[in-house]
Amino acid sequence: MIAAIAHENFDNYPGATGNPNNNPICGKRVEACWQGHCVQVAIHDRCAGCNKDDLDFSPGAFKLLHPNNGRLHGMQWRWL
Repeated sequence: MIAAIAHENFDNYPGATGNPNNNPICGKRVEACWQGHCVQVAIHDRCAGCNKDDLDFSPGAFKLLHPNNGRLHGMQWRWL
């Protein structure tokens, strides 16, 4: 399972350079939980349309949190 992280988090991650393909955030894992449902994902991309600390999940990861597409307000996540 994978996700993208907000551009602000991605671009400012320690060790990030002008080349996003070499960003050390890629492959880091997080656990995200919403209303008792949790999923673990690896960060693999930058989300230009996300607010700081937002995640954009792959469809399979999102479905583990909620069966419908959309936004999940109040989701919490942590680095693993």
